[in-house]
Amino acid sequence: GGVQFVLAGKLALGVHPALFAAVLAEPLEQFTYTLQPLNRDDTASYLAHRLAFAGIPDNKEGEVFSSDAIVKIHQFTCGNIGLINRT
Repeated sequence: GGVQFVLAGKLALGVHPALFAAVLAEPLEQFTYTLQPLNRDDTASYLAHRLAFAGIPDNKEGEVFSSDAIVKIHQFTCGNIGLINRT
């Protein structure tokens, strides 16, 4: 057992644990990003990208998702990338 620290956005800390006290006193900035829903063509491109990332060649993507399947995926997920990933 040990202790694990996860630091994000504080590159100045480096390997100086003494700086932790100063960092704890700083307020954390929070950012919110909102992605717009994908349209049908973007959904098809995103699915092709995910298939390519999984190792499916570009010329084989039509064998995985038919045009009708892409339309149904888009309709079911409303273009939400998170839902597309889980579908």
